[in-house]
Amino acid sequence: MQILDNSGALASTEPLAALRQLIREHLAQGELIAFLASRYPVHMSVQHELRFYLERLDALFFSGQRQGVFRADVTAALLTEMFLSLLHGMVDARQRGHAPSERAKMLENAFLQGIATRAPCWAPA
Repeated sequence: MQILDNSGALASTEPLAALRQLIREHLAQGELIAFLASRYPVHMSVQHELRFYLERLDALFFSGQRQGVFRADVTAALLTEMFLSLLHGMVDARQRGHAPSERAKMLENAFLQGIATRAPCWAPA
């Protein structure tokens, strides 16, 4: 998917930096995310491009687990599902006027507080 290619985040050696970049890239394409979410629910991974997208996100979370950044008691595939669900929820809330315009940090905090193995350093991204 173009968002993954544009971000270059998956090539990063630091999983938190990669995740932050992915969040920014996804939120910058909010209208596209909303459209795709309405056409292809997260669980519909039958199409090649969507499956490739999910596999790349799985790889990011698995890498973070191996490095001790993300919890290992949850599968990488489940972390991908949780991330995408939270992302889609944030995009939808923004479109309905229920989320602030600066939502990247909010999304990052909400997601990481549940999957980080240690308290992340909250330095400005």
